[in-house]
Amino acid sequence: MFTLDRAETLRSFGKLAEIDANVACVGHGEPIAGPRTRLEAVAAALPP
Repeated sequence: MFTLDRAETLRSFGKLAEIDANVACVGHGEPIAGPRTRLEAVAAALPP
């Protein structure tokens, strides 16, 4: 992932995780099952 504002990326992940949806459909790729768990895992895995 490329971003100029890492802090904003992490805030965005947190906001999206709060939605607690069962499926996320994005403009690219396949639908994502369990998006909250996936977003939390990605955010935790990002280097500081």
